[in-house]
Amino acid sequence: MDWTIEQLLAFATAAEKGSFSAAARCLGRAQSVVSTHIAALEDTIGGELFDRSSRFPTLTVVGRALLPEAQAVLRQSHRFELCALAQAGDKALHLNISLSHGISFRGISETIAALTLRYPYVTGSCQMKPTDEVWSDVKEGRAQLGLLLGDPPPDNTCDILCLGHIQYCAVASKDFPLSKLERVTMQDLSRHRQILPESDARHYLFSSQYWLVNNVFWAMYLAALGAGWTVIPFALAQYAGQDKFVSNNLTILNPESRMPVFNIYLAWNSIKFNRHDILDFFCEDLQKRSPRIFR
Repeated sequence: MDWTIEQLLAFATAAEKGSFSAAARCLGRAQSVVSTHIAALEDTIGGELFDRSSRFPTLTVVGRALLPEAQAVLRQSHRFELCALAQAGDKALHLNISLSHGISFRGISETIAALTLRYPYVTGSCQMKPTDEVWSDVKEGRAQLGLLLGDPPPDNTCDILCLGHIQYCAVASKDFPLSKLERVTMQDLSRHRQILPESDARHYLFSSQYWLVNNVFWAMYLAALGAGWTVIPFALAQYAGQDKFVSNNLTILNPESRMPVFNIYLAWNSIKFNRHDILDFFCEDLQKRSPRIFR
């Protein structure tokens, strides 16, 4: 049979929209073109796809049987097109993303999931690292995109976009001595052991007694065990309820112990990587989500 993708698209769109005129508007074609495609498809299969006796065309028995098959062919055609586009641009095939420890991966994950649906043949990696390593990855071209905690150093090779900010807070086990105090001051914090993610050492080392760990979630878990107090993003403390042990044992210390606010930046190397449509999609989608992720 000598049918075409254009004919299947006209057929499926008309069935979805309920009329040839609506299908034409959706496809950006003249109604006569849509009608011609459908008529040609009917000639090819030797049967009518639509009953045209009423004001609006309705699917015939043949049309109802063939519609799912036409839709399946169109989906496969779309996947072929996306794969071909990905193969045509080498830089679009793999997307490396680095982000600072402490940045919520919730919104990032939503954007990555949206990107995988839009570009199913793009592969990539996403890794949490200390902020200095994230900046180095972007600057030296190991990552196309970086999400950085705190103001990045001046650099003419990279573009940056401020997405919002993250508020930090101090947390401890409900049985930890600090949790018994009505008011927790910085002096109080300095008297007790601190669990400190290495990436935050330069910002939040307040105690001479400390344990360094390389992950903010590990620091939070140790604090819940009573090993010391730690500093984590306020949003992360609110989501701690996902882990029953942590939610049952961890408490946010009073507002006087709340830490400063740090900006979150999206960075990309404008010299090593051109902003093709995949990078644009990621940037735009993440920026739409940023008001409820970074605050």
